[in-house]
Amino acid sequence: SGKGCSTVDGGLDTRPLHISISAPSPEALELGRTLAESLVKAVRDDFEKRGPKPPPGLPPPALAAANGAGPAVPSSTDEAARRP
Repeated sequence: SGKGCSTVDGGLDTRPLHISISAPSPEALELGRTLAESLVKAVRDDFEKRGPKPPPGLPPPALAAANGAGPAVPSSTDEAARRP
């Protein structure tokens, strides 16, 4: 839960994002902590590979192209026109 997550009353949680873990033993708790850290690292690595998000209000380039708003990637003629 945390920032961006809904609350039971329909609002948005403004606390920092966090994961709650409970376990029947200290060993199981440590395993849960290790697994959670691994998951967070995998998600962060995947996010960093994908690059930054477009600004709010702008669709991703592939979606814009599918809706006729332009090419998903610059064409070779676009690149040639920018050369000095």
